[in-house]
Amino acid sequence: MEQLTALIAEKTGLSTEMSAQVAEIVFDFLKDKLPDPIAAQLDNFLGGSSSDGENDISDAIQGLSSLFG
Repeated sequence: MEQLTALIAEKTGLSTEMSAQVAEIVFDFLKDKLPDPIAAQLDNFLGGSSSDGENDISDAIQGLSSLFG
């Protein structure tokens, strides 16, 4: 989540605090809209249960983008 927050801050010029809020809003929105099994994986990702530290966000984005073609 920290990587995503930093990316949002970099791309938008928002403060770190505001960027963290944006990331949280986006993840909450996705969890509401995605099927339960995928939303659970998103929860696992946010909880830090992923074992690959550097590519967590890239993997999550790649997985989500595959859902949308």
